[in-house]
Amino acid sequence: MAEQTMAKKKGLKKGWRIVLGILAGLILLYAVLGVLPRRENYALANPMMKEGALPLLIAHGGGNKEFPDNTLEAFYNAYSVDKNAMMETDVSITRDGVVILSHDTTLDRKTNVTGRIIDWNYSDLMAQKVDFGYTNPTEEMQLSGERVRFTDRDGRQKTPADVEYPDGVTPRDEEVFLVTTLEELLAAFPQNRINVEIKQSGETGMKAMKEVLRLLEQYNAWDRVVLELVETALVDLPSRTRQAMGELVDRGVRFAVDDFGTGYSSLARLKDLPAQIIKV
Repeated sequence: MAEQTMAKKKGLKKGWRIVLGILAGLILLYAVLGVLPRRENYALANPMMKEGALPLLIAHGGGNKEFPDNTLEAFYNAYSVDKNAMMETDVSITRDGVVILSHDTTLDRKTNVTGRIIDWNYSDLMAQKVDFGYTNPTEEMQLSGERVRFTDRDGRQKTPADVEYPDGVTPRDEEVFLVTTLEELLAAFPQNRINVEIKQSGETGMKAMKEVLRLLEQYNAWDRVVLELVETALVDLPSRTRQAMGELVDRGVRFAVDDFGTGYSSLARLKDLPAQIIKV
């Protein structure tokens, strides 16, 4: 019995020596990796960086945690992080026919004024220097409390002067985040892919679509822009419009369907939708 007990103790000691040996090896390995020189494109602080090509960075609204979303300044900030970033934005058309960047179809939540975008002229938004640097409380897209200035994730207020601009680019305004047009976005980033979601619906949405297509023609941006529509806008799409969308696809335009399933569509309908990208 004593011999068996002794053998078990020796076995346990041997087992622990093996475990400790493995742990020591791992510690040594981590120590060596910690002092080895790193490649220039290796950065622990930025998980988007890796060896070789960067993964596709999609800047939704330009990145709405660092600067007010859907402003030209926010997209310049995204560009400073990755010059190949895909710009994702939302648009609505004004009364005087200018397509501007805005997640909402009203101005209540993101600016220092109120009202539907379709009821405002772009010229008035510029003349009054309407500030798109707010994150106001709203109910059903209408102001429901005191206005709140935009602050970043650290609680700091930002100005256009805080953006890291490309060489030769200066702030449009030192203090105010001015309204941004889709044309400005296309002109500022001629090599970047851009995802555009038209927020308005009905006749107003079709008016916005026509102006967006005109801009794509003007800037020859057919093959780098994705046009995004919500599924409910495609439910009763006229055959003539479907045909027109098919012709645009032949020119290089890609269509995306957002919120697929909210319109009670089945997966069987995917083959009938004139879209190349489905977001569920």
